[in-house]
Amino acid sequence: MTVNERMFELMLRKNIKMVDLAKYLSVNKTVISAWKNRGTNPPIEYVVQICELLDVSIEYFITGKEKNLTLEEQNILDAYKNAAPGIQQATRKLLDLPETAD
Repeated sequence: MTVNERMFELMLRKNIKMVDLAKYLSVNKTVISAWKNRGTNPPIEYVVQICELLDVSIEYFITGKEKNLTLEEQNILDAYKNAAPGIQQATRKLLDLPETAD
């Protein structure tokens, strides 16, 4: 998965619209639309802000992998992130984790 694909997938998961990202970055919404339509990655000067908005590490944003995780841990994390909301909620309950605001 490319950085561009990961960014728009994360936006979809977190219900962040292109106009929301444009406002957050103080750019015209056509800039974000162009990134999507052309499949281009955002310029480096926006990466930190995008990661903050999407609540992901820069490493995850760029590589798709979390730092210092074993392959098994990464697979579990990926499965959780790709699971339906009900499965995520059940997993948090099983692990006795607090509910999230997502």
